[in-house]
Order: sequence, then structure tokens, then C-alpha cells
Amino acid sequence: MKILYFDTETTGLYPFRHSLIQIAGLIEIDGEIKEQFDFKCKPTGEIDPKALEIQNRTEAEIMEWPSPLTVYKSLLALFDKYVDKFNPDDFMIPAGQNVGFDLNFLFAFWPDKFLGSYLKGFYCMRTLSTMAYMDGRLKALNEKNRISFKLEHICKALGVEPGKHDALRDILATRECIKKLTDPTGLNFY
Repeated sequence: MKILYFDTETTGLYPFRHSLIQIAGLIEIDGEIKEQFDFKCKPTGEIDPKALEIQNRTEAEIMEWPSPLTVYKSLLALFDKYVDKFNPDDFMIPAGQNVGFDLNFLFAFWPDKFLGSYLKGFYCMRTLSTMAYMDGRLKALNEKNRISFKLEHICKALGVEPGKHDALRDILATRECIKKLTDPTGLNFY
């Protein structure tokens, strides 16, 4: 099984208005990490100052990053290395925390119609942690003792160091949490 664990950082919440500015992740095949990547990308859309504040980045900084075309070519070469896009049985399953958000940005970023030839389905940690909460294996609490399924709170509940809004650190923490949430020993995490 091929899994693409990935996370994005963006200039806002809306994929056709804001931009993907960082995509990082790792490719795992049959449980073994084959490659890790971290691409930063100059934005082309609107920039919400709040998004940059959360990421501790400046507009001047991100405007110096490589062009979207350069990042696309790097991602394409990486995906082509691990998937034969012409073979419908060869694909990666995208995985991440709230991975639908990241997939929406990746599809908006991708300039052609072939991204779906590389990626099929998805594996979402938010869904896994919700299920673990519902069956009593996990208590994901924030600082006000309210239920929260944010990455930082799931990491805390599982004893994993959180990433703090950097795509590469976030996805490494997410992968570790997913491994704990899918541990077949069925251990309780709280």
C-alpha cells in the first residue's frame, strides 16, 4: 500500500481565492518511508494576514519562494517516481489531519487534470480520532477541557510532539498519531 502523508500551509481558507504556500510530506510504501519532501511556494492569490500570523511568516518572506510552476514540476517528478499514472491500480492514498482541506488546495494548485491519476481515496486523522473518541479510546481535550480534534490537542492526548503550523513538522506528528490511533493492540490513550 502506498500512502502520501501530506500537509499544506496556505494564505487563507479558500482554495480558489487563497494560495498553497507550503506542501510537505512523506511517501510510505508498505509501512516504510521512502521519501520525505518539503516545498515552499510563492503565492498567486490573496493573502490573509491572519494566516501568515498563525504561521509566523511575513509576506516579504513568502514572496521570495519558488514559483508555483517550479513546485508543480518537483511534485510531478516525485509522484511519477512512485506511481504509474497510466495504471489505474497504482496510486497513493492521501493521508493527513483534516486531509480534505489540504486536498482541496492541492487540486486547486494542480494545473492539469491528472492529479486524480496519482491519488485515490483518503485517510483522515480527524475521522480516526473522532472514532477513537466515540469508542472511548481517546479524550482529545483543549486547554478549557472541551472536546477538540485540532492536531495540537490530539497530539497532546496521544503524547506526540505537535508540529506548530509548519507543514513538514505537522505531517510527521500526524503520521505518528495515525499510527497510534490504528495500533491493533487497542490500547487506551487516556
